[in-house]
Amino acid sequence: MARSHPTLRGGTGTRFALLIAALLLYGWGELLTVRADVGLGPWDVLHQAISDHTGWSFGTAVVVVSFSVLILAAALGERPGIGTLMNALIVGAAFDLFDRLNLAPHLDGGVAGVALDIVGIAVIGLASALYIGANFGAGPRDSLMLAIVHRGPRISVASWAIMIGALSLGFALGGPVGIGTVLFALGLGPCIEGAYYLLVRAGVTRPQPSQASSPLTPVVGAT
Repeated sequence: MARSHPTLRGGTGTRFALLIAALLLYGWGELLTVRADVGLGPWDVLHQAISDHTGWSFGTAVVVVSFSVLILAAALGERPGIGTLMNALIVGAAFDLFDRLNLAPHLDGGVAGVALDIVGIAVIGLASALYIGANFGAGPRDSLMLAIVHRGPRISVASWAIMIGALSLGFALGGPVGIGTVLFALGLGPCIEGAYYLLVRAGVTRPQPSQASSPLTPVVGAT
């Protein structure tokens, strides 16, 4: 069983406000990784492919996929929390808003693109630590992972299976895969752990109540 993760200090109102801020921040982090143009994270490869085929905005594709995954997870018995619903709605909407406001540079890959991608992944890591720490429920993709785990597979197996499935479908549909895909898959977890460490040191979150054996529940790709 997964151990408890660090949780945000403060009452329900404070944690809810930080949840909203975290999801907005997540949307901006996603914009940075897209504008970097070095390949997207596994789920975003699918989002971009759907956007290209339908003419929807990237953010709309994020919202549609998020609610589709949420419905699937609910059908498998995983009850969504308010944070799950807010995650499904806000991240994609925030992406489109920040895209229209042009709050990130347009790069064409290269060293600058890789650097921007790394910054975007770090921003997403911080946003993930904040929204998970708010304790209002897992994101849609994590909810699907937990629904699968309850049927027997290990967390790592369920997590990678979902991520590879999304990546494979997105790639088959023509989504952009590149060095950014590898950076996201390998770098998001350490960025979340690093963000937890900094938030605990800053006094924003309470430390984990136990340092016992099991690892933190992972975040599956994006949101």
